[in-house]
Amino acid sequence: MARSGQPARRPNRREHVIRAAVTVFAREGYQGTSIQDVAAEADVVTTAVYYHFSSKDELYEAALESVFRQLDEVVEEAREPEGELSFSRVMGAVWDWVENNPEPAKLLYHQLPGATANSLQIRQEFERRHIERMVDYLKAPSAPSNRRDAALRWTTLSLIMRSVFALGTNMHSLRLGDGPLAGHSEAALRKAYEEVSLSMMAAAEERS
Repeated sequence: MARSGQPARRPNRREHVIRAAVTVFAREGYQGTSIQDVAAEADVVTTAVYYHFSSKDELYEAALESVFRQLDEVVEEAREPEGELSFSRVMGAVWDWVENNPEPAKLLYHQLPGATANSLQIRQEFERRHIERMVDYLKAPSAPSNRRDAALRWTTLSLIMRSVFALGTNMHSLRLGDGPLAGHSEAALRKAYEEVSLSMMAAAEERS
């Protein structure tokens, strides 16, 4: 927020182009989008896009990273700085973000993860970071008796956390746009998603 008496900061041209790219890539997909399409959406000349991005691949990756940053911020805001962490609160915050940001969500959940050379790596790093942090929501486990037990416990927990993460990804993919779950009640899907996720988290706590 701008200080009193000061105008709000205007987004720079690069940010403006990235927002337009998110919109067009979400709507048309990677293959169906050109630099000219993004320039038209941003209402700038094509050379203005090329000033900031050397190729469509670079622009797509910047758009994807911007969406992941948005979701990172949502998760951070939902995590309490003090007190007990609430996985339910984080799940709800992410679900609300998807509801309120259909274009970024569509880019995140509908587009091919390997559309460019680096986009799959960007997605994998995002997933790895959040799956590791999901362990924070579990109750503190007892100390393992040896290194082998510690490794086995981490493997089990990470597998469960990866399954919880994949459940959310698949749920949103199936319910957005014209997906097979699009006609179902949003409230019912949200409730089912939370119940299953929390059951899996409880199973992880038992294993820890």
